[in-house]
Amino acid sequence: MSRRNEKYRWTRGLDRKLVATILELEPDEVKFVIGRPVSVRCIIRRGQESGTGVAICSVLDPFDERDGKVKAAGRAVAALIKKQDSHPIRASWDSFPARWTKAQIDRVREASLYYCTKSIYVN
Repeated sequence: MSRRNEKYRWTRGLDRKLVATILELEPDEVKFVIGRPVSVRCIIRRGQESGTGVAICSVLDPFDERDGKVKAAGRAVAALIKKQDSHPIRASWDSFPARWTKAQIDRVREASLYYCTKSIYVN
């Protein structure tokens, strides 16, 4: 694989508009961490700052890496643009809708041990 192709490997599975938005940020690095079958993280580094987006897969849905990458990348972009964290991940039992199953709640609560929010901004 050529160096150019390797540099833009992260774009696989993302739509052109999202890729263009990320490239407008002039990132030094874009990296995806696939935590199959639970989560996808996107880390966008630009100079001293970074934005990280997290997508957690529901236990009711099959793991979809592409969908996870799109959600995580969108959240990472939002963190960099807004320069703030957002969307806290539910952690307490009483913060979940009554219709959620124990398995759904356990999946999200387990992920909340590693991440507090769906997007993280670091400067």
